Amino acid sequence: MTDEEPVSFLSLDEVISGNSLTRVYKAFDAAKNQYANRKTVSAFGTATDFRTSSVRSFRDSIKEGVNYQTIGIVDQSKAKRVANRSYQGLLIRGTVIPVDTQCIVTMDRSEFFPAKYKVDKDSEGRQVFLPVVDSFEVHKTYIDFLATISGLVGKDPAKVTVQNMAKIRSSYQRVPEALRSV
Repeated sequence: MTDEEPVSFLSLDEVISGNSLTRVYKAFDAAKNQYANRKTVSAFGTATDFRTSSVRSFRDSIKEGVNYQTIGIVDQSKAKRVANRSYQGLLIRGTVIPVDTQCIVTMDRSEFFPAKYKVDKDSEGRQVFLPVVDSFEVHKTYIDFLATISGLVGKDPAKVTVQNMAKIRSSYQRVPEALRSV
């Protein structure tokens, strides 16, 4: 119903429980709905009645033109624990492209995880990581890894970049104050 070219988004996420991947999908879906609503109001006017079939069809065609998939990097040793029903639904619908690995490099090799969290000691003197980003270190190894993965899935490796560092840095604000320190 619209002349717009379809647009596709591909993301990459490590899968432990499936919760973070599901959260990202829900946020993307909400943004897609907002975009479709804005385009519909722009086409039909501010008094748009979203209950009419022509308006719904137009809005749905906008939504259908925005595609999202994510590559889910799954540690084979933990794969049986991925029981999140929302994640399983995304997997069944083909939204998630699972890639089985022997380990999740962003967790097992620190150079593959740019965010460095604040470190403190607990009451027993043990090192603990606080849910507050202290700094970012984007290693060449990490960018090379992302470029390799993007090439494997048919995307231009030259366009690989690290995004949303400001959001990552400020995400601690959602963590209750009492949990930001030991």
